[in-house]
Amino acid sequence: MKIKAENINITKASGQKAPFNEGKLKQSLLRSGATNEQADDITNEVMEMLVEGMSTRKIYKTAFR
Repeated sequence: MKIKAENINITKASGQKAPFNEGKLKQSLLRSGATNEQADDITNEVMEMLVEGMSTRKIYKTAFR
């Protein structure tokens, strides 16, 4: 059974745990110049590889590659 991305906690730079928020990732991608379609595609790819406790740094590094 696959865990939904919104049920996965990520580790923020401060070390604090927080639920993954795909909207925050998408907005960050849009602010960096991605089109809406690109932001959706990248967000979906990142959500597929999320694991419990993944750092925001690794998430953003993956998304912006």
